Amino acid sequence: MATYEQRSSAQDVISCNVCKNPTQQFCNSCQVNLCVKCVPKHVDDKQSMSHDIVHFRNRRVQLVFTECEFHEGQRCEAQCQQCNIPICIKCCIGPHKNHDAVDIAELVERKKQEIQKDTDEIEEQILTDCKKTVAELPDKLKQITAEITKTEQEMELLRKLWHQEVDVIFDKMASMFAASKNKHSKTLKTQEIKMKTSIQSMTQTLQRNKAILTSNNASDFTDYKSELNSYRGINKVIDTTKPILKVNILRNNMSIEVKYTKASLTLTSLDSPVYHTSGISLPPELRKYSRLHIERRPIPKPP
Repeated sequence: MATYEQRSSAQDVISCNVCKNPTQQFCNSCQVNLCVKCVPKHVDDKQSMSHDIVHFRNRRVQLVFTECEFHEGQRCEAQCQQCNIPICIKCCIGPHKNHDAVDIAELVERKKQEIQKDTDEIEEQILTDCKKTVAELPDKLKQITAEITKTEQEMELLRKLWHQEVDVIFDKMASMFAASKNKHSKTLKTQEIKMKTSIQSMTQTLQRNKAILTSNNASDFTDYKSELNSYRGINKVIDTTKPILKVNILRNNMSIEVKYTKASLTLTSLDSPVYHTSGISLPPELRKYSRLHIERRPIPKPP
């Protein structure tokens, strides 16, 4: 059923919805453009329904109510609240007699307001915020990657101050940073793809909603299902917490901590016995210390 005016490309002529010839008549009941020849055909096709045929200049834009499938010649101008279906006046005094019903025109008006509200929030808030977030994601990933890389570089400088025994510690810490970088990369890229897909979906939803708002077909409004709730949680904040490298250098102690792992290098007095983990020789920058205590231990994870 047509609810819009079809115009030819060559001339600004409104076409008949049945044969595409220039229209002269209009069915107010069905909201259909008709030429003179197609009026009988239109009436014959829907003999059970009443048709208010007028000259096109005298047409009246109004809602098109669905034809009742149970009562011939009746249009459904009410909506049964209990059964959630359109019903006619005969339905109201028949099978739906004791059911609550609302006027479809009122229901359509409420649906229009709901759709308009959904459309406004998607268009003015959610879609705008999502596009902004997607635009910021590449820079955010670049910044996080740069920060982690810088921390890795600092860590490599510290590695030279430690002995071969400490290589195991740094290898473990390096894997933490690599895993964090990989995690953030995957997370942010996944969100970018997801939000671009959501933006495409929301754009299609906006087009559909706007099309419904211009429709005169009551079923378009009664069949409408809001997707607003599925869009509201799209633009959530992503956890971009990265591992923190904590370094503490004191007169007699060097320590480094990443996440739940802490390693320390402690200088003991010359009279103290020598403590080390594997009997390895000291690097030149630490040879001034005659005795060292090297310790590696995990930090207890919080409950």
